[in-house]
Amino acid sequence: MQQRTVRVKSDEVQGPGSYVVVRRMTVGETKEIMIRTANREAGLDTYSENTEWVSSHVVEWNWTDGEGKELPFPKNDATVIDRLTNEELAFLNQAIVGRSEADRKN
Repeated sequence: MQQRTVRVKSDEVQGPGSYVVVRRMTVGETKEIMIRTANREAGLDTYSENTEWVSSHVVEWNWTDGEGKELPFPKNDATVIDRLTNEELAFLNQAIVGRSEADRKN
């Protein structure tokens, strides 16, 4: 059976014991994003679309903010993505597209 939902350790961006459960992208979803963004310069619209699809693929996490307060799940509060660091957003992107921890370090 296809494993589309995976739990990924996120110690490198959120500290020891942290994790995120993401729904991996399908080939069709990847193609759709590539088609929509192919002839555009990277800018705020593209960045905003990226944060939207990241939000839609995060199923669960135990992440906290800089003060140690629990962050809500993006499906319950879409604005939570705006409180993440760029490093955390990049980590989520890579977890969703299916890159392994070893790939992310290279």
